[in-house]
Amino acid sequence: MEYSRAAREKFQEIAGDAPAFHCGMRQSPSGTVIDAGWSAPGGWMAAKRALEGLMGGRGQVSLAHRRMENGMQLPVVEVFADDPLALAQAFRPDGTGTFGVKDGEKYALGVALGGETCPEAAGGNVIAAPENSLFAGVTAAGSLLAVAVDALLAEGVQDIQWGWSSCPVAAMTLDQTETERRRAEMAAAEGVVSLWVRGEENAIRRAVGSVPMEKISVHELVTTFTYQKR
Repeated sequence: MEYSRAAREKFQEIAGDAPAFHCGMRQSPSGTVIDAGWSAPGGWMAAKRALEGLMGGRGQVSLAHRRMENGMQLPVVEVFADDPLALAQAFRPDGTGTFGVKDGEKYALGVALGGETCPEAAGGNVIAAPENSLFAGVTAAGSLLAVAVDALLAEGVQDIQWGWSSCPVAAMTLDQTETERRRAEMAAAEGVVSLWVRGEENAIRRAVGSVPMEKISVHELVTTFTYQKR
């Protein structure tokens, strides 16, 4: 299935029953906007569908839970990707801060997070939510693979086959800066990433050392060696 078509189908799945996904929807001159946290609350399943759309149907997103060292149970987002490179590409923002999957010049599924108000569509289909929303929190927890892939690409490792990540969803606050700080700390301390690649040893070591997550494993398929921070 064409990558952009799969992304559009996930967008249409939310748009087709927006109230059931706790979302609002409106048309603008440049496209369709799904409100997933501004005037409407948004939620778990809208974010799950959006993350799956960012993978263009080449992966799966699961919502689960994890018991932390202090005994607390926290919700986690798990991502299984057969095309980590395409997922990383989808998370790179354009000049407006919107990221996602494009079909030509328009978004098959775009995501716009933050700002002061719900934005206009940046050309095509866009899901919008403020940073201190559940939708943004789930999306952030699902972005770890993209961060790790970009670190590998920066070191010249391009043969990236599969990926898996797991990250708890950080608690929201009314303060956007505090919410973002908590997400970054949660990802660094509790995010888990595994990637299966073919690449040069020193390049992989440098990439592993540069990512903000402590629990990262890169499995080199030729030597069968696993690179970790610890």
